[in-house]
Amino acid sequence: TSIIISLLSPQIARMTGHFGLGYACYLPILIYLLFKVKQKPKLSYSLIAFVITVFSFLHLYFLLIGLVLVVSFFVYHLAKRDYLLAVFNIVAVLVPFLIVKTTLYLSDPILDRPESPFGIWAYRATFSGVFNPPFKPLNQILRAFINYPGPTFESSAYVGILGLPMLLFAIYFIFKAIYKKQNLISRFQSSEFMYMFFAAFLIWFIALYYPLKVIIDPALELLPPLKQFRSLGRFSWI
Repeated sequence: TSIIISLLSPQIARMTGHFGLGYACYLPILIYLLFKVKQKPKLSYSLIAFVITVFSFLHLYFLLIGLVLVVSFFVYHLAKRDYLLAVFNIVAVLVPFLIVKTTLYLSDPILDRPESPFGIWAYRATFSGVFNPPFKPLNQILRAFINYPGPTFESSAYVGILGLPMLLFAIYFIFKAIYKKQNLISRFQSSEFMYMFFAAFLIWFIALYYPLKVIIDPALELLPPLKQFRSLGRFSWI
C-alpha cells in the first residue's frame, strides 16, 4: 500500500527533470510527525523544524509548503485549546524560516530579482489537474463524455480514482451536518485525520488561487517575498 501511495505522489514526475522537488518522502514525513504531536510534542515539533530546514536547502518551495501545512495545525491546536502545542507549532515554523532567511541574506549574491514575477495566476492548480487521470485509458474515457482542458505540468496532482467520489462524499457530509444542525467544528476537533482533510481542502483553495484571490492578492502586497513562490499549483501536493 505504501508503494502505491508513493507512486501516486505528483512529485514523482519531478524526477524526470526537476530533481530538487522530486523528494516524495517530504510531505509524508511531515504528516506522520504531525499525527505524532500529541504523543511526543517536543520531539515531534523538533523533528518537524529539522526536516523543514533540511529540505528547504534542497528547494525553497519545501520551506513554504511545509510552513503552510504545519501552520494549519496551529489553528487545530487553538480550536482544541491546546495552547502549549500551539506555541510549539509556532516555534517549529519560525526556526526553519529564520535559519533559511538568515542563510540567504548572508550568502545570496542576487540583488535584482523581479518584485512581481510572472506566474501566480498561470501556474495554479486546476480541478482537472487534481481529479483528472493523467494516463490512458481513464482519461480517454472521461474525455469521451466531457470536453475539458487537460492539466498543465504545474497543476498536475492527481489524487487517485477515489478522489472525486471522496470530494462528493465530503460535500454531502457537510451539507448533511448543516441540515441536521450538527456541530462541524466539534467533528473536526475530534480527529486529526478529519482536520487534516479539512486543512488540505483549504490549502487546495489557495493552490487554485481564484477562490481566495481577495485574500491572496493583499497578502502578496503585504509580504512581497511571497511573490517569488509563483507556482501555487505545487501546494495541491498536500
